[in-house]
Amino acid sequence: MGLLASCLSMLAVAAVPAPKLLDAGELRTGVFDREGVESSTEISEAGEAQALDLLWQQSADSCLQTGVYEIGPNRYTVDEPYPYDELMSFIQGG
Repeated sequence: MGLLASCLSMLAVAAVPAPKLLDAGELRTGVFDREGVESSTEISEAGEAQALDLLWQQSADSCLQTGVYEIGPNRYTVDEPYPYDELMSFIQGG
């Protein structure tokens, strides 16, 4: 039983992609000049704002995604269960 658990643990670790690094300099200068950036208009409680979205990395099964997102002033009230687990790091704003 211990060997099976150990093998399953090794398989789970192997399935996790290595992080694809994005350095601070790229964030300050031109990260949104890359191919694949999507532009959209977001409508929130604060009105309309232009948004830029770059999918930076995605696992083979699409269960894990990382990216960079930029938007002007906006506000959302989430009053129902959010369907995703999400971690945000704010570089500016809050």
